[in-house]
Amino acid sequence: MSPDGISLAHGIGGARDLPISPELAIAGGVAALVVSFTVLAVAWRSPRYDEATSGRLAPALLARLVDSTAFRAALRVVGMVLLVYSAVAAVLGKDLLTNPIFGIFYVWWWVGLVPLSLLLGPVWKAISPVRTINLAFAKVSGSDPDRGLYDYPSAWVTGPRLPACSRSCGWSSSTPTPPSSDRSGCGARSTSR
Repeated sequence: MSPDGISLAHGIGGARDLPISPELAIAGGVAALVVSFTVLAVAWRSPRYDEATSGRLAPALLARLVDSTAFRAALRVVGMVLLVYSAVAAVLGKDLLTNPIFGIFYVWWWVGLVPLSLLLGPVWKAISPVRTINLAFAKVSGSDPDRGLYDYPSAWVTGPRLPACSRSCGWSSSTPTPPSSDRSGCGARSTSR
């Protein structure tokens, strides 16, 4: 609870601020993951969305604009500027809840990309700083930016397990845990004050 008696929605102040016990929070998270992955494994065995049968064609003028090299370069610059701003806020910013990194990560990046991608298509693919850095290394080395350094087994790349597990571990490592917690999971860091 906050000092004025209002419950904080996500326990941003720490796990002690959650309105339920840590055991119930962990049990609920585990149950949500088990149910969702079970439903996905049983009900979604074949791809249902592909580029050939999904969506509508954009008007020619809009398609030319979006596919232009200048527009893609501008989006890559936006992604790199956002990365630098986020890194500066995270590293040099004050350790306060007013630090913009919380809003950037939890609101814009974690929650905001979903509706943006639903409305505009693969937004993260367009602004991803990792893709921009990969493209720069590929230009310097003369390699293909779509190929990469290693050929991974196709099940690693297209299978549902690796991306889902990495996303879940990324979430659990970014969630505040009490300093005395030894159950942080997936290599999560403990926040201390």
